[in-house]
Amino acid sequence: MGVEAGRRHIERFRAPEAIRAELTDLITRAGGLVWSRRGLAPAQRSLTTIGVLVATGKLGPLREHIEIGLVNGLGQQEISEAILHCSVYAGFPAMVAAMEVAADVFDGERGSASRTKTARGAASGTTRRPRARRPRS
Repeated sequence: MGVEAGRRHIERFRAPEAIRAELTDLITRAGGLVWSRRGLAPAQRSLTTIGVLVATGKLGPLREHIEIGLVNGLGQQEISEAILHCSVYAGFPAMVAAMEVAADVFDGERGSASRTKTARGAASGTTRRPRARRPRS
């Protein structure tokens, strides 16, 4: 994982103050152990992580890991295909919710000059309004 992207992910982590430092250390160590292993490239690890987050419905971390995946060299098409692939195994509602998250991340990426700038903007607390849902007919 891009070291900087991972650091931003952990900096945004929220936990009760009494345990935050220890919990952040645990997450940093455990994440560092699996993300630094040989055998999978960072982009492959990102794709795996995205699939797991789609399947478990963890949309907050999914947004961050889509951003990290882009930094790690994944393209929008690869991420979209992985999310679509999850529909058969995790269900269509999970896939649809994940596609909406991906579309929001991709829309933000199109507005910037580079993937890195997009990830930096997201880390700085810049937020986008949720997109309006179409009324059902």
